[in-house]
Amino acid sequence: MASENQKIQRIRVDCAILYCRVSTKEQAEEGYSLAAQSELLRTYAASKNLKIVKEFSVPESASGKQTRKIFKQMIDYAVDHNTGNILCEKIDRMTRNQKEAIIAGDWVFENENRKVHFVKENFIANKNTKAHENLVWDMKIAIARFYSNNLSEEVKKGQAQKLKEGWLPTRPPIGYKTIGEKGRKIHIVDENKSPYARRMFELYASGQHSLKSLVELLYREGLRNESGRKILKSRIAELLSDPFYYGSMVWKGVIYPAKHPALISKELFDQVQSLMHSKTTPKHRKHFHLFKQLVYCKACGGTVCGEIHKGRTYYRCNGYKGCRGLKFAREDRIEAQAKEIFDWFHQGLDPDEIALVQEVLKSNHREEVNYFENATENLDRQFQILQQRKDRCYIDKLDGKISEDQYNRNIQTWDQDQQRVIDEKSKLKQNNTHFLLLGSSFMELARKSKEIYESLKDDIPAKREFMSLIFSNLTLNGEILGKFYKKPILRIKERAEQAKLQKQTLEPPKSGSNPNQNALSGAGLNPLLRDQDSNLEPSPYT
Repeated sequence: MASENQKIQRIRVDCAILYCRVSTKEQAEEGYSLAAQSELLRTYAASKNLKIVKEFSVPESASGKQTRKIFKQMIDYAVDHNTGNILCEKIDRMTRNQKEAIIAGDWVFENENRKVHFVKENFIANKNTKAHENLVWDMKIAIARFYSNNLSEEVKKGQAQKLKEGWLPTRPPIGYKTIGEKGRKIHIVDENKSPYARRMFELYASGQHSLKSLVELLYREGLRNESGRKILKSRIAELLSDPFYYGSMVWKGVIYPAKHPALISKELFDQVQSLMHSKTTPKHRKHFHLFKQLVYCKACGGTVCGEIHKGRTYYRCNGYKGCRGLKFAREDRIEAQAKEIFDWFHQGLDPDEIALVQEVLKSNHREEVNYFENATENLDRQFQILQQRKDRCYIDKLDGKISEDQYNRNIQTWDQDQQRVIDEKSKLKQNNTHFLLLGSSFMELARKSKEIYESLKDDIPAKREFMSLIFSNLTLNGEILGKFYKKPILRIKERAEQAKLQKQTLEPPKSGSNPNQNALSGAGLNPLLRDQDSNLEPSPYT
């Protein structure tokens, strides 16, 4: 008994903790703001001669988990500091579930000097509260719990309706912003941050950047989070995995079709996913070699590893499946073979041949345009047919001809088909855009490729990215580099062959020359046009 009396005496009955909470933005705007609650509680504390020792606040943006965490922190603080009073505006400001009510009740009824003051309701709960007052306490908690549960149901109904309309019922990721009034909000492209989002996907898809290096690069280029700091590596990984960027949306693990504009193609998104989940996911390295993960062993297909010996970088097979087919190869000799393509761009075609290549490109592009228009019209027709099916299905549901479940299954199937049509149309448009790049401006850029590459000097990441624009694959057999080129380069090769042949037919043979000699065997074309196939490996490096 004496110990219990000592415990009672330790309670600081003249001290109080303030607990303020706002559940929604509307409450904050209608006089229930945290500041308004705090002012009310402080006025009450002054009238009761209570000393405020701590204030806990729960903003409207706090999640349920955060709210429970702050509530627990308040109770723990009251216990640890022997505080005798907790001040709150109303019962539903403190708790809206039975668990928190029990915790608060246990704290109050454990000691007769502890009190919870609900200021606006003129109600004080303590160990000596009468039975009918406890009944009021229980009833108000039940009402608050009902309000909370009902609010949750209404929120879920609103979210489901948003999903049906094709809009994500929450904030969009970086690169988008929300506009519109409550109940009619939509997501549009954020012109300020969307370039960062596109660049994030493009850089990672190049295979030249790890998540860590991507964080640093985007930060240097100006991307910040809402606090003005770096975007975390884990957040970058989440963004790179978000279907929102190619025009869909994921909600509770399910992907839905969406109406917001896409920032990237589905093809680029899939490429990033494949790279993120592959065994060759880009990693942050202390030594960043020029051909790391760009060159593969011709014998086994394994990656080629770089090592530094006596100040020089050498490459060898990593021993995939016990392969011993590749000895050490010097980096400078491998690079010299790769740079042959830049010499060809610089010297391989004279001005007359370049003009012929450009004319052939323009001529062939007319055929490409016709194909693109016809294919686009066919895809538009497919999309319209699927939309008509959805409309008829909705009428059949209203007429009672099909069940709700059958309607939902049909709509889900046709939504997926429509998304496939959208993806095909996007891919077709992207391919057409790639072809447009093969005009005169691309030829001019290609002629300056040697100058650009040499200007990069020791910038290894930039050199690697530049090579990835030229080569689709590189293989190593001893010190012999096998080169496979990207489609734009191959198209120029094909047009160059046509230009060479056309020029050969227009010019008389030079004296002393063999008229049967193939014009494509000139030294300037050796790196690219050695063989008949459009993408065979060139001759060995000697």
